[in-house]
Amino acid sequence: MNVSGATATVLINPSGTVAGWSQGAQSLLGWTADEAVSRSADELFGMGFSRALSLVLGRELNPARLTVHAKNGTVVNAE
Repeated sequence: MNVSGATATVLINPSGTVAGWSQGAQSLLGWTADEAVSRSADELFGMGFSRALSLVLGRELNPARLTVHAKNGTVVNAE
């Protein structure tokens, strides 16, 4: 995930669960790894996120652009 030049790494497994969370993700989105890992990506980023991600990746767009929600509710446009 790249937002305004900052880089965050978020790993989401095929079932839509967050499997990895970098320090950059914490800085950009506000959740710690302990808060994010093992939670649903839809729960963290907004309902329908996993479906949108699947559709984008299915089209093999590079880079993928998605909108996510930070912990404080701020909308973040991510690449």
